[in-house]
This record gives sequence, C-alpha cells and structure tokens, in this order.
Amino acid sequence: MDINFNKKQFAEILASVLDGFEYENIMGFLERTDFFIAPASTRFHLSEEGGLCQHSLNVYTSAMQIDTAFNSGASRRSIAICSLLHDVCKAGVYRKELKNAKNYDKTAIEGHPKFKIKHDKKGDFIWDLKEIYVFDDPWPFGHGSKSAYIVSQLIDLTDEEALAIRYHMGPYEEGDKERCSKVFEQSKLALLIHFADMYASKVVEGENEG
Repeated sequence: MDINFNKKQFAEILASVLDGFEYENIMGFLERTDFFIAPASTRFHLSEEGGLCQHSLNVYTSAMQIDTAFNSGASRRSIAICSLLHDVCKAGVYRKELKNAKNYDKTAIEGHPKFKIKHDKKGDFIWDLKEIYVFDDPWPFGHGSKSAYIVSQLIDLTDEEALAIRYHMGPYEEGDKERCSKVFEQSKLALLIHFADMYASKVVEGENEG
C-alpha cells in the first residue's frame, strides 16, 4: 500500500467536510500519533504498516456505497467523520516484537528436516522468528468509547455521530449486545457505520486468522 497516498487522500476527505479549525485539530492530533503508519490489527485484517489508515478509508468508501444504495439520510460530513475516525483509539496501541510464528513459505520450508516441518489446516509450515505486532494499550478506556471520547475532544460531535463511533463494533464489543440493538433502532448512521466497518474488514480486506 502507498502510505503517503493514503494519508493525502484521508486528509483531502476530511478537509472537504470540516472547517479549518476542526481540520487542524484532527490532523494535528493524528500527526502526533502513529495513526498513519499503524496496523489495523495484530493478526487479522490489514496487520501491516499503514493498515489503520487504509482500513479507515475502506470503511469510508464502503459507507458511501451502502448509503448510495439504501439512503440512510446521513450527511456526507457525518459519514466521513464517523468512518474515518471510528478507530482513532488504535493509534499508539501497537508495538513490534520478535516472536516465533508460523512460516508457510515453501522456499523457507525446503531443506528443513521433516521433524521440523509441521502441518495445520493452511498447509505445511515451520516455526520461524518473526517481527509481529502486539497490542499494548496505555489507556484502556474501551474501543468505541475511546474513539468517541478522543474525537469529541477535538471537534463537536452530534449525538448521533457520537453513537455511531461508540457502537461501530455493534454486538462484537463485549457487553454491548442489548444496548447496540437499541442504538441501531434509533440511528441509521450508527447502523451504516457498523455495516461499513464489517464489510470493509471481512470482505474488502478479507479478514483471516493468521
């Protein structure tokens, strides 16, 4: 992926929906973090450098496409804010460390004695020392709630925008199954962002366990 291109695209979308003060607040904060180079996850969707920004752009694109088809009634501003910033909670929570990991590369496997070659549902592999991302949140305030809090400190959010960011994980965030059902009944924007997030991570990015 082109990290610089993604950052530029991200900034251009935000600039088109925010006023100058709001834009400087958001971009100033993000520039002080690793948001544009951080992964989107440790081992699932886009677990690579720049993955977080790419995922945010994918959610925005998915949300706009879903909205075009079904018309949530939400403004482009609300869709852009909620989709691009729903995961700001992930800035500053990933670090790299060396760890034994499965290596399925056939070239790497060749030449190893049979007792070192293992097998699972993905095929033959060997254990290899690999640099991976690990999750280490210095401020464990929650997932959606942390993003909603951070964004609300930088720009004014409507109640519906705050709900959409807070509940973008839907029933997959622990303890929110009953409450998110009520939120989705009240807010088409919240439901739209949740669907877009799921579609982006599981279809566009092909979330697979590694």
